[in-house]
Amino acid sequence: MTRSLYKPPFVPNDIYRKVYKKSPESLKNSIISTRSRNATITDIMIGFTYNIYNGKNYETVEIKDPLMVGHKLGEFCFTKRMGSYLHKKGAADREAKKRKKLLAQKKKKVSSKAKTKKKK
Repeated sequence: MTRSLYKPPFVPNDIYRKVYKKSPESLKNSIISTRSRNATITDIMIGFTYNIYNGKNYETVEIKDPLMVGHKLGEFCFTKRMGSYLHKKGAADREAKKRKKLLAQKKKKVSSKAKTKKKK
């Protein structure tokens, strides 16, 4: 469900106090940390750097472009890894290790049988 147009954009109090009360020049080197992914980006928030929590760690996002206004902070901080290739690659690596281990065991068995035949 989308937010109604007659309501103002949602900005939590912690971001409101840090952004609206200060200028970008005074916060130029500082980073604003927040866990609020549903905060709406307003025009006054442009020029600041944010640490947004994605559920595991904080990711740094710079709000520079005026086209970001109206979007949510969480749209620029991903919570999941992109693409299924990463997961498939890990499974393929595990299978390759298993195959190598099985081949090494078979070679040991074959070589031990050959040694016993030579001794007789």
